[in-house]
Amino acid sequence: MNYRALLIILLLPFGGLKAQESCSGVLIDFETDNEFILYDTLSDLWQVGSPDKQLFNQSFSGHKAIMTNLNNTYDNNLSTYFQIISLGSGTNTTLSFWHKWDTDPNDKGYLDYSLDGGESWNICKDTSFVYDSIIWGFEARIEHQRRYLINATTERYESDPSIYFSGTSASATNNWVHEFYWFTWAEFSKKSLTDEFSPDSIMFRFNFISDSIDNENEGWMIDDIQVEWDFIGNTDSYHEQFIKIYPNPFKDFLKIGNRDFNRVEIIDLTGRIIKNQTLKVYNQCEINTINIEDGIYIVRLYKNGSVYSRLIVKE
Repeated sequence: MNYRALLIILLLPFGGLKAQESCSGVLIDFETDNEFILYDTLSDLWQVGSPDKQLFNQSFSGHKAIMTNLNNTYDNNLSTYFQIISLGSGTNTTLSFWHKWDTDPNDKGYLDYSLDGGESWNICKDTSFVYDSIIWGFEARIEHQRRYLINATTERYESDPSIYFSGTSASATNNWVHEFYWFTWAEFSKKSLTDEFSPDSIMFRFNFISDSIDNENEGWMIDDIQVEWDFIGNTDSYHEQFIKIYPNPFKDFLKIGNRDFNRVEIIDLTGRIIKNQTLKVYNQCEINTINIEDGIYIVRLYKNGSVYSRLIVKE
C-alpha cells in the first residue's frame, strides 16, 4: 500500500493540500483542579474524587474521576449537567472520553453541543447539517464511534452507537467504554465583521436525567476527557520550532526531539494506544517501533493537560 498517497487522501477533507499543522487541545483527567469545567449551579450531583462503590471502584487513570456521587446512588427527578467551556480553534474538533454507566432503564446520560456560545444546544450524534447564523455559514459533519474495552486484549466496536447512556455499560462486565466524536467543518463563509463566536469554538455538556423511581443504581462515571482541534496553515507554528518527530516515514525506530512535553503515545487510526512512555524534558527520545505494523499513526505528546499531535507513517 502507498501510505503517502493514503495520507494525502486523509488530509484532503481538512483543507486540500495545505499543510496539516497539528492538533492542540486539553486532557481533563481530574487529578488536579482545572478551569475547563462549568458545573450546573442548581445541582450538587457531580463529584470529583476516588470512586468507592461496588461497580464504580476505580478511575480509568490516576486516582480520580467525575461521577454522579462518589459514595452513594444518585437522586430521583434529576435534570443536571456539567459543561466543557468553549474550546478549539480550527477546522476539525474531536471529543473523547472513557466512562461507565449503571442506571435505571428510564434514566440516562447524554451529550449535547453548542456552536453559538450556549444559546442553543443539539444532541451529539452521527449527522450532517448546514449551520447558518448571522455571523457564519458552513456545512458540518459529526461522527460518533464507541469502543468497549472487554478485557486487556479484547475490544468491541459499535458502528451505530446509541446517543444515550442507559442501563449498564458493557453488559454485566461493566468495563470501560470509550466514546469518540469527530466534528468536521467545511465551506466556511463569514457573514459579519463581528466575530463573537466562530464555528470551531464549540461547547459540550454532559447531561444526566432520572425519573421518580429509585432503583439504587450507581449512575455515571467519566474520566480522561480529551478535546483536540486541528490547525491548517504553514509550517512556522510555535510547536514546529521546538518539537522534532523523525524520521517520517519511520521503520524500526522513531525519534522525538522534545523541549517540554513529558509523555508520548503512539495511537492507531481506531484510537488504540500502541506505545505509551514518559519523556525527559529537553532531551531526545528514541522509541523502538520494530513490532509496530505498517500504517498511519498519531503521535501525541502531553504536558500538564496540553496535547500536541502529529500524523506519522510506518513503512
